[in-house]
Amino acid sequence: MTPLESLIGTGTKLWLDSIDPNLVVENRKFGATGATSNPIIVADLIKTGRFDSKLAELMRQGLDNDGVAWAVTDYLVKEAQQVFLPVWEESDGNDGYVSFELDPLLED
Repeated sequence: MTPLESLIGTGTKLWLDSIDPNLVVENRKFGATGATSNPIIVADLIKTGRFDSKLAELMRQGLDNDGVAWAVTDYLVKEAQQVFLPVWEESDGNDGYVSFELDPLLED
């Protein structure tokens, strides 16, 4: 048994601290059951250049910088949600979440 399998065997829920689509898929295979992220993680993903075509598509739609940022974030979160949806379904909603940390000053 690997240390990771041992950890999961204790009932610990393993969540990935990223919504990088590649890492989400890879870590789901290792037993991750959810993910969390924040604006810094999304900014770092954008800096990789892997999402340039998505950014260009959103800019062609006429979105401003904030709109593009939120749309990319929404896209990445939704992609991760699809990967963890089976966990959510199998656990009756007790796991399988994708959370996103927001700026607390953004309350309505």
